[in-house]
Amino acid sequence: MHRSFSTPTTHSTSSSSSSGSSSSSGRSISSCGNRYAEQLGRYVFDELLSTEQQYCEDLANGIGRYTRIFQPESELPEGLMGQQHVLLSNVTQIAALHRHKMLPLMLQHRQELDVLLERWLTLIERGHFNCYVLYTASQRESLRLYDTHELYFKRLQITLGDPLGIRSFLLKPVQRITKYPLLLDRLIATFFAHRQLISKRMFELSCRLEKRLRELLERANQVDQLNDIKHFNAFNVLSEANFIMVGEFQLHDARLRRTYQSKLFVFNICIVYTERKGRKHLVRGKFVLPDVCFVAKAKSFVLCDKLHECEFICQQPATLNKWVTLMHKLLNDEPTTTTTTITCDDSCDKQQSKEVANGIVQKEDEESIESTKRCSDQGAMAAIDEATAVADDTIMRPFATRNFPNKKLPPGKFELKLKLMLMLKLDRSLQEYPKDQKVCSALLMEWRLCGKRI
Repeated sequence: MHRSFSTPTTHSTSSSSSSGSSSSSGRSISSCGNRYAEQLGRYVFDELLSTEQQYCEDLANGIGRYTRIFQPESELPEGLMGQQHVLLSNVTQIAALHRHKMLPLMLQHRQELDVLLERWLTLIERGHFNCYVLYTASQRESLRLYDTHELYFKRLQITLGDPLGIRSFLLKPVQRITKYPLLLDRLIATFFAHRQLISKRMFELSCRLEKRLRELLERANQVDQLNDIKHFNAFNVLSEANFIMVGEFQLHDARLRRTYQSKLFVFNICIVYTERKGRKHLVRGKFVLPDVCFVAKAKSFVLCDKLHECEFICQQPATLNKWVTLMHKLLNDEPTTTTTTITCDDSCDKQQSKEVANGIVQKEDEESIESTKRCSDQGAMAAIDEATAVADDTIMRPFATRNFPNKKLPPGKFELKLKLMLMLKLDRSLQEYPKDQKVCSALLMEWRLCGKRI
């Protein structure tokens, strides 16, 4: 009996070919499904692109129409003269962002949705969309200026032939930034309905982008509370520093030795705390980051430095955990710089030489970025110091003039309070400059002169 082994060989070959064809067909089905899901998401993207083009056109028309009224030859009401930065705020910065970055990005990657989502996310993480936070912070003053001169703007609307008017133009950036998360929600819902077909990377990118836009919208809503601070120029501060978060607490101030209702405003370079006085807030102090000591407790957290010690009481555990996480991130997320020495001998080839040159250029770029960041932080601190200067004067005002409106001081109490203030100032200065003999002698001389005046 002669057995042939050709049949099993044919069977194995056919099975391998069938498995290869099935795997290739599976890949083709997956790629087709991926393209199908992308096609479904592209309908949402087409709406996003069309509205983006219309938005850029509306901003350009509005800026050209309403910046013309501030030219020297135009007739303006007296209250509008020199108020262009108040009325229009930084709308030109927003228009430049969308005209030169967002719209070209959408047009360039309209067939590559994952690349578009990734680069859009990069723009947000690099702070390009912080201009919306600045715009919403100044919108209260802008609308107040419009309400004051509403009759003039109504006549101007008829003269210019604007069907909507300047108030509608001023609200367009706020409406746009609130529409982005809604469109991304629709995109995510489309991807989730076809999650077996869509790639994991695209789904993750859309979710991360939607989260960053929600956070941006939350900061834009919270930043309006800066306008409740008395003698605080929010526009100047936000032009230099980045606003992060605000919270309301019961504050125990160790310096003033009392407890009051407070709001805590967090920026990227400092933390400002205020005291509620009716509808307004007064600045009571600030902590410069990262030179702050932070202690978390069961129902509160403590911030302190050389001059201030404040305990912020919070009864909600979720809010407390949120703030503890934020403070740890602010105090621990410090840029680390490493110095590396790269040598290239004669035996190095051209590729190694290119890598060495690229490493040197990258190092120089990092140093220039670090120096630029340092200069911007110094400018931001100068703006915050200027904004809180009036409030600091209010803190150091003698208590007798605040408690007695007729300014008839009880005998001895004003002198005692002034002596205590001078002693505290002398003690803090001596602790800060223990080895500087000139400073110590100058402070002692000031103490003697003040004592003679008392």
